[in-house]
Amino acid sequence: MEQFLNGIYVIADNPTFLSAILFVASLVHSFLPFIPVETGSVFVGYLVSTGHGSLSVTILSTTFGMTLGHLIIYYSSLLHGESVFAQKPISRFFSRKHYEKMQIWFGKYGIWSLFLAKVIPGMAFCSVLCCGTFKLSRMKAIIGITGSNLAQFTCLILLGKLAGEHWKEAFALFNRIGYLTLTGIIVIVVLILLYIKFESLKR
Repeated sequence: MEQFLNGIYVIADNPTFLSAILFVASLVHSFLPFIPVETGSVFVGYLVSTGHGSLSVTILSTTFGMTLGHLIIYYSSLLHGESVFAQKPISRFFSRKHYEKMQIWFGKYGIWSLFLAKVIPGMAFCSVLCCGTFKLSRMKAIIGITGSNLAQFTCLILLGKLAGEHWKEAFALFNRIGYLTLTGIIVIVVLILLYIKFESLKR
């Protein structure tokens, strides 16, 4: 175990090697969300608290890697995402009118969905995909994607740094908050749909 930790310390103390690993890992994570980059970021934050690694290198490397991946997803969905809704069976449940309403909504508020998705496990990929599909403007997308990634990794790495040896417990708490947020959103959406249904029946 000590030998393993010494190897980790060697990597963390080499800024070039550390930034390359974190950049590639976060880039791949943007396409494959099951890769535990968030956990790794909190752990690297813990390493920083022990005097190994660089706070700025860690934050910038993960932010740039994730942002590059998300921009690729955004531009791909911007060009081709709309065609998905023309295919059956999606077209039966999601009409052109629905699509246009979602496009208007994302034009106004879509940038905030990128930030909200960061506290809900597994939702970042979906939010970026929707921003491209529903034509969020390029400027808003670039600002939202970069800003949300910077905020996420800054919080995670600082969480690990401040939690120190208790970084695992801190990350578990962070995840629980995310799942509670998702549950709350689902409940709110269900209540809104039930209210709309009730009002339509009254008429």
